[in-house]
Amino acid sequence: EEGRTKQQLCHSKNRIYVEMVKAIFLYIETEEFHTLAMTNPGIFASSIHSHLDVLKSKYQKQNVLLGKTGAGHTYKDLMSGERTKNIIGVIHKDFPWWVDLHRWWHTNPAYN
Repeated sequence: EEGRTKQQLCHSKNRIYVEMVKAIFLYIETEEFHTLAMTNPGIFASSIHSHLDVLKSKYQKQNVLLGKTGAGHTYKDLMSGERTKNIIGVIHKDFPWWVDLHRWWHTNPAYN
């Protein structure tokens, strides 16, 4: 949905986190962090994992407000209903990254 195809991961999660570190620190202005991330990205992998877990937890907490049926809908669908539109407004005030995460995670049972 939303232009992305579903794919099965063929790498370990740690390797995925290492690639995320490289992408995150690719354009960092602090030369020390950039060099460290490019030469030894594994040292940041556990931090990336921890932050994703926190985001997942906060995302799931907000989804409780939508109920079981609302959480799996697209953002566009949720904004078309008056009740869910009001809930999205509350969610956005408390957790502004919910909209971006919802676009990625709304169909993933591990997150939603």
